[in-house]
Amino acid sequence: MQIPEIEKVIDQDVRHKNEIMTLDIKIQRVASARAILSGVDFENCPRCAQKLPERDAHLCVVCGQEEPIKGEANLDGEVLQQDAKNRISELEDSIKLHAEQLKRITRKVKELGEEKTKINDELTEQMYEYDSAYLSNALTIERQKAEIGQQITNFEKLIKLPQKVRDLKKRAAETQVDEVQIRKDLEDARKGAESDVTNLSKLKDFFLDCLLRSKLQGFTEHSIVEIGHKDFLPLVTRPELGDLAVTSFANLSSGGKKTLFKACFGLAIHRLAVEIGAILPTFLIIDSPMKNISERENAEQFQGFHDLVYELAVTELSQTQFVLIDKEYLAPTEEQNLTIKIRHMMPDSIENPPLIPYYK
Repeated sequence: MQIPEIEKVIDQDVRHKNEIMTLDIKIQRVASARAILSGVDFENCPRCAQKLPERDAHLCVVCGQEEPIKGEANLDGEVLQQDAKNRISELEDSIKLHAEQLKRITRKVKELGEEKTKINDELTEQMYEYDSAYLSNALTIERQKAEIGQQITNFEKLIKLPQKVRDLKKRAAETQVDEVQIRKDLEDARKGAESDVTNLSKLKDFFLDCLLRSKLQGFTEHSIVEIGHKDFLPLVTRPELGDLAVTSFANLSSGGKKTLFKACFGLAIHRLAVEIGAILPTFLIIDSPMKNISERENAEQFQGFHDLVYELAVTELSQTQFVLIDKEYLAPTEEQNLTIKIRHMMPDSIENPPLIPYYK
């Protein structure tokens, strides 16, 4: 607030100084004009040019007033000039003092501004450090709060644990009673199932029938088929040899007989499913073993197996779709009246490619 007031005082002093200097110039001009006109003897009025009347010697010939007495203050130009110089000097001293005061105040304001800027920078830095420390401390407290909350949750779960253990023990005791009853029921059901061998006997008969009709060597109508209750794997023995010669999936060679043996068992299962109305897929894929059993050297077996498949396809398994893969095609008889689609698969064939196109 001091700077505007000082500047206002300086402006006023400068304006007063200029006014006094202007008045001094005017006084000097008036004094010069008076000095010039004092020696003029006016006969006519300088304004209207009329002849001036006669006046006494002590009166002005123009205005008729008494001549001023030399040395009076209001007419003494030197006195007025001296007063003007003194007033101008006083105003210049005042302006100088106020200007120096303004410089001091301006310099002080600048110093205070620089100090304020420095303090603001230090305050900003300290506030940043404070905010960082506060934020770090707040994050630490929040993390500790989360950890404590998790511990409280864990403790609450642990509080429920004894009751949970008691409930589980109670359920375990109840379940144990149920387990005993279920095991008893299962044992009774197993005994009932083992006592009812009707379907198992039918499966044995179907299997032996398939072996005989396929002309598979080594089996006769007197052969005995046994199927275990646990694994349902077939074992075939001959009465005259007893247990000395047992035919099963495990001891048959891979020369083609093993494949025929398995195919006959699969046909027997499908026949049993149709017989008892069990749920079983209505298609059967048979990869023929004739690539290992020659159709020329074993013509009877080749013919017998295909006859078996064709006969079943028109009788018991008429609703089953057969996919028979063989290296030679044996056509069914006209009486069998089967719908057959033949695909002769050949290497590098686009229309009839092999099952494994990249195999050479």
